[in-house]
Order: sequence, then structure tokens, then C-alpha cells
Amino acid sequence: MKYQQEPGVSGPLKVGNSLVDAFTLQYYEGFPMDQVAWGEIKSDQQWKVLSKLKNGYQDSLFTSPEVARNVAKPLVSYIDKALVTERTSAPKITVLVGHDSNIASLLTALDFKPYQLHDQNERTPIGGKIVFQRWHDSKANRDLMKIEYVYQSAEQLRNADAF
Repeated sequence: MKYQQEPGVSGPLKVGNSLVDAFTLQYYEGFPMDQVAWGEIKSDQQWKVLSKLKNGYQDSLFTSPEVARNVAKPLVSYIDKALVTERTSAPKITVLVGHDSNIASLLTALDFKPYQLHDQNERTPIGGKIVFQRWHDSKANRDLMKIEYVYQSAEQLRNADAF
């Protein structure tokens, strides 16, 4: 891995991930099922197996604790400034746009527990959002943080359903 660059691999794992990514996007974009992966994906079980490959690719690159801390460090620092150290001068709302690799490394760097999303085979589906909310409990005079991972199910993505 080169300094200040995302990790990467080459070979069958990368090729397999690229194929699964393309098939998944065909599905999400509403292609007729006989055009998704040449009509060869016919069951939820096949999608689960393919998603394991994609999730494994992402895990191998972005979710080992050492790599995740390094890759997510600039993002964690930015979030810390916005929500903690410089919160009084920070805007009320900050929107950061990233990629599935950013979400994977950030959740690992922040030591989130492993999870499986409901109605979704991918661990970091397209359009997913991590929402951080600062709250203040005036009765107990303490600051609180609420963190949610908001995402659409595979069917919601395919059908272009609104949240």
C-alpha cells in the first residue's frame, strides 16, 4: 500500500468483486431479471453467495483495525472537530459524501460491532448514510451522541422507492 492511498488488490478477488458490483447495480437499476448477470442469478441464495464475495473483498481491504484506523483517520478527525472540539463554531448540519469503503473503514475505526442489515445482503449498500446527531440532556447536563446507519433495502433500491 502506498502512503496516503487506499488499499487495493489485483487478481481474481478484484475481478470477482467488479462482476458482483456490476450485477448488483444492474439489479438496483431495475434491469429485467433476464438481463441481470445474463439471467443467471435466479435465487436469493445466489445473491447471498455473491454478496459474501463483495463483502469479503471490502473486509480484506478496509476493515482490518489497523488499516481502518489509518484510512479513516482524516474523516474521524473531521467528525471529531465538527461534533466535539470545534462544535460551537461548526455549522448546524454538515453533509459528507463518500463511498462504501469510507463507511466500512469508519465503522471499523469507531469500533462498531459486526452487523447484518435487514433486507439487504450488502454490508454497505449504495446510498447508505451514517447519521451522527449531537444531543444535550439539559436535566442531566450531559452531551449525547446518536449514530444511525440509514440505508435502503435491495427491493427499495430496485424499485426506486422513497425512504
